[in-house]
Amino acid sequence: MRIGIQILTGEEQDQHDFHQETEICNVTEQTKSWCTLENVACWGRHYPAPYDDEADHETAISNEAESELGNCMFVAGEKTCWSWLNTNPIRTKVGVEGGLSEHELVNGTLSGHILHDPNSPSDCPKPLNKDKDWMTSTPNGCSQTHRVPHLENGKITMRTRGFGSGPYADFNDEQGPLIFKDLDGAMKKAMSSKTDKLCPSLPDED
Repeated sequence: MRIGIQILTGEEQDQHDFHQETEICNVTEQTKSWCTLENVACWGRHYPAPYDDEADHETAISNEAESELGNCMFVAGEKTCWSWLNTNPIRTKVGVEGGLSEHELVNGTLSGHILHDPNSPSDCPKPLNKDKDWMTSTPNGCSQTHRVPHLENGKITMRTRGFGSGPYADFNDEQGPLIFKDLDGAMKKAMSSKTDKLCPSLPDED
């Protein structure tokens, strides 16, 4: 299997670019107290990326924080993880403090990450370019994933765009959407575990 060969040998240097959009909730009279961009963005800061340690999702990510990601992939619909492989470090920029819009976050790979490009600009990660829409804008030279909730026609989705330059391009294009769909599923499960579905780190209203 080509993906397996790439993992073992690190062959192929190429561009990778994927996107995933996951439905989170529909805004209705019954859901409007929690089905909001603010609440979903807050949950997104608990689930910015697939952490190596699931307990890390209990804490919301802060701007410029560094995290360790695990090594998982999907084969025939089944998720498999390898705990003995080195973890994959990232740095996350969050919201206005990170130079983004209020509800955005972006994860950039660091040295040691399987998808890290050592030739990435020093200011990575950074916002998406605005030349086209979120799925087709020109990559900004970083190896990163961008996540933001989106409201359209009464439905809130979580949008994820990941791109970069380096090894494992085919692997990332195939596995990226599956990995982040799984992450969004874990986030939705955490939301549903709370009666009010409100994010535990949501700022208190005055």
